[in-house]
Amino acid sequence: MSDAQKIIVFLRKKGITIRKTTDVIIASYCIEHHLPLLFVDRDFLPFVQHLGLINVMNFKKF
Repeated sequence: MSDAQKIIVFLRKKGITIRKTTDVIIASYCIEHHLPLLFVDRDFLPFVQHLGLINVMNFKKF
């Protein structure tokens, strides 16, 4: 099972459905590589809240 598939299963168990597969792929890449992501799409919020995705708007280097 890929990281993206694991994320989809994890979020579905929490009652969250992600509408776009590309969002999962982008978020999983950023999470895996500890990269902040600049977004305005609310679909990325579950990744921030439950999986540790870093929103570049809240990013603090130190």
